[in-house]
Amino acid sequence: MSNIQSFDIVVIDDEPLILDFVEGMLKKNVRASRVVDKVSDAQTGLKLILERKTDIVITDFNIPQLDGENLI
Repeated sequence: MSNIQSFDIVVIDDEPLILDFVEGMLKKNVRASRVVDKVSDAQTGLKLILERKTDIVITDFNIPQLDGENLI
């Protein structure tokens, strides 16, 4: 039996290619995680973070509406 803790992750980026890349890297290399969602705008990302009590947020700092720094 494993004691690996699971983490819920939200990935926020306005570039679809980057979203897919980060999701793929996480699935391949971080067995104890699951990507809750990948979203392309900060407002939706913030809503998910607050609603789901996300453990880890990976965000682009240059996204429309609300930049990554202010999001965090």
